[in-house]
Amino acid sequence: MNSTNPSTGDRFLVLHHPWSRVGLFLFFLLAGLWASWPAARAFFVADDFGYIFKIRQIGAAAVWTIPSDRFVRPGVWFFYWLDYRLWGLNPTGYHLTNLILHAVNALWVTLIAWELFRLVHPDQKPPWVPSAGAGLLFLLHPSHTEAVSWISGRSDVIATFWILPSLFYYLKYKRTSARRFLVGSASLYALSLLSKESGVTYPFLILILDWSCRMWIPPAGYSRWNPVVYFAILAAYMGLRRLILNDWIGGYGFNIHARFDFAFLERNFYFLTARTLLPPMEYPIHGMILRLGRLGLLLVFATLAGVGMAWWWNRRTRRREFWGIHSRRLFLLIILLLMYLAALAPVLNLSIHLGSSLGERLIYFPGVFIILAGVFIVHWVSRWTWLKVLLLGILAVVYANQLYQSNRHWENAGRITRQIVHDLTRLEPARRLFILNLPDTIGGAYVFRNGIKPALNLFGDSARLREIRVVAYQTLFELTDGVEIRQESAETYEVKTASPRTYFLNRRIPPSDLAFFHVRDRDRFRFTVRFPNQTGEDRMAYYSRGSLREIP
Repeated sequence: MNSTNPSTGDRFLVLHHPWSRVGLFLFFLLAGLWASWPAARAFFVADDFGYIFKIRQIGAAAVWTIPSDRFVRPGVWFFYWLDYRLWGLNPTGYHLTNLILHAVNALWVTLIAWELFRLVHPDQKPPWVPSAGAGLLFLLHPSHTEAVSWISGRSDVIATFWILPSLFYYLKYKRTSARRFLVGSASLYALSLLSKESGVTYPFLILILDWSCRMWIPPAGYSRWNPVVYFAILAAYMGLRRLILNDWIGGYGFNIHARFDFAFLERNFYFLTARTLLPPMEYPIHGMILRLGRLGLLLVFATLAGVGMAWWWNRRTRRREFWGIHSRRLFLLIILLLMYLAALAPVLNLSIHLGSSLGERLIYFPGVFIILAGVFIVHWVSRWTWLKVLLLGILAVVYANQLYQSNRHWENAGRITRQIVHDLTRLEPARRLFILNLPDTIGGAYVFRNGIKPALNLFGDSARLREIRVVAYQTLFELTDGVEIRQESAETYEVKTASPRTYFLNRRIPPSDLAFFHVRDRDRFRFTVRFPNQTGEDRMAYYSRGSLREIP
């Protein structure tokens, strides 16, 4: 089998030594901490309160016994339980866990790049500069804020924490034929499925990789049965999922995950890919992305067709020299693109926001393959090491700056939730508290889309406010965004945004709330609400300019 001679090559491999990997991990951790420093100090937001409250209620048993009709993710609950045992209600510890997992993932990206270089160039010393550059760009990518900076976004980080070493050990298995690497890879894949279901297409990714390795590795090192192991694990997981959820799909439902709307899927593919490459962008660029996306897709299909025809001709004529070094490089880029498509497939029916961090967690794992392809292109195009370092360094600095700015939104979201929780604990006891407007997001960072009641349970006395009902949720852009309240009668209020940018979400009011209030004359910037059954035991409050304010 083609591999680097241990006596002449491995001793020169910088990443071959454990201490070099430890040093690189520490560097990644410090770099990630610096770029994510605003969010690392942020308070809990949105779903964080509910998850931690359940862990406090149930304890270690929550890992498997927390009921859910949508997800099977004991791996995620385990990390919540561990964090609660270590840090209690200190949010900094939870953020540190996310950063450590993210830094480990960046190290795995580096090692995967290293193995791919050894696969394409079996007789050369793998370059450590582009390998480490791939890990650094993954670490500092500005589209990773939702997955890393939001504590509840960690499901993607944790699933990737298992699936990347699975891919790495499979590559080692293909290079060495050591069965222990295949067993380790398959076991890690099972753990990733128990953290998030986004790995359901991973066996197809392995199938693609296995087929490509067949082109480069002699027949003795190839077995067509290898991917069957991963499909068997997937089948067992789906059976477990069916047993627990009483449903094959779960998640957000069949109508979301299994719908086939070509126009919607096409748009989502372009938007998800654009955010894999670029930081948040303003709306006028959406149309340009759609136009460029169609052209790029046409070029990709043309390239795939060309490579397919060349492969068929090579098989027919048995001209093995076709797979020379340049052909191997091109073929690897095609394989990375196909692996990206396989990793992206489970989330194509879910949306991402081009102008903020909303939905960014969906591209956390698929983005690995785009980053690897980009780094390989830089390495192969640039002849000089100093030029590679310069190009990758400039891109890393740009990414780090964008990442830091995006994390400021999560810092602001934490400021708002901390202040609202503090204001709730200062309100007079009431049977019901009606909040006219509550922040949903600020700059794309979640605030209180949900979690208001669990927040009070964690940091206050929930008995003082037995019910909390929210009339409207509001999208913010600055901490100074506010509203204007006008009382039309003893039981009717008009609410208007005080800023032209902020707006109210058009949400369906739950039937359970219709008995307590009625909303009319509603649009994005104003609404009127009436409380027909208000009593002296009820309280009214609204959010404006950073705090929750009670209406006398």
